[in-house]
This record gives sequence, structure tokens and C-alpha cells, in this order.
Amino acid sequence: MTITEDRSIMPDTERVLLAVRLEEDDSIALIDRLAGCLVLQYAQHVTRIARLTTQQVTTHPQEPGVLGLQPGTDPLWLRPRLSRILALYLDERETAGQGAASPYLFTGQRPGRPISAETLTARLRQVGVPNARRARNDALLAMVDQVHWKLVADLLGISDSAAFRWHLASGGDRASYVASRIRLSRPAGPE
Repeated sequence: MTITEDRSIMPDTERVLLAVRLEEDDSIALIDRLAGCLVLQYAQHVTRIARLTTQQVTTHPQEPGVLGLQPGTDPLWLRPRLSRILALYLDERETAGQGAASPYLFTGQRPGRPISAETLTARLRQVGVPNARRARNDALLAMVDQVHWKLVADLLGISDSAAFRWHLASGGDRASYVASRIRLSRPAGPE
């Protein structure tokens, strides 16, 4: 059985610059900034973002002001600027009275329901993310190039096999993990 995935990517420089713009541009709605950065920086699928709950938001136990999400088995700690955006968004949500009305982080128009993935995708297009899948693919490729595929799977809540396929697509192989572990176990300094 052959598994085919759309592996087209957004140009990396374009993705990174757009993520920085979303982090910094206060004229853009917090919901769009947060959702866009989750796609562009943390390779989150729009469907998964739409279904995030407030129960999946966590505070770092040792780093004040650092927030995270738990889409997988391990917490995904957000960068400081994105942590601040999430905190502002949560405050905005509470002020609007959405906190008690819905367990979903991104609420939909119907009470107690999440925003639809289609609506969120359309919002992302309006702020400059023309294709969320391509942006996510590029972010995922960048992550598996920097972090072991198993850790990426645990952080993002994707299957081990999908993370491994992306690892292979980035030019990695199974032996690279063993080699990295051997390098880490060697003593530092002169021999």
C-alpha cells in the first residue's frame, strides 16, 4: 500500500517572515495571529487548531509567562511572543464572555461549538497565509530537520509513521538518530 501525501511547501523565508509579521502586527486580530503562528511555526493542522480546548493550554512550571499547548503527549511550549499573544487572546475571550460558554479555544458562531476549519482557513488566507497545508508542510519539514522525528510526533500529536516519513523527506535516515545519540554521549573537551 502506497501512502501519498501532498508534500508541497511554502518557501521557508516567506513562512518565517509571515510568522514574524503575525507575531508583531497589533492591527491583526489575536485569533488570526495565534492560529497563523501555530500553522507557520508549529506545523499544526487547521482542523486540529480549530478543535483545541482551553484544557490543552498549560503554563510552564519553571518559566513565568511561558504558555504551551498539548496537542500531543508532551507540552508544546510556545515562544515568548506567542505566549503573550495566547495570554492576550485568553483575556480577550474571557472579556467577551466566551470562557464559560465554550470549552474550545477558538469558538464558533454556534454556542459551545468550535470554529470550523473552513472558517479558520479563510481567516488565515485574509492575513496572508494563502495555503495553510503548504505552510504547515514547510514548518513540519523544518522541525524534523532540527528535532528527532519521534519527539516531533509526541509534541505535535501526529503519528510516528507520519513524522518518520517527513524525517525521510528532509533527508534523514534511521542511522542519523543513533549517530546523534553517540555524539551526545561523548565527553566534551580535550581527549
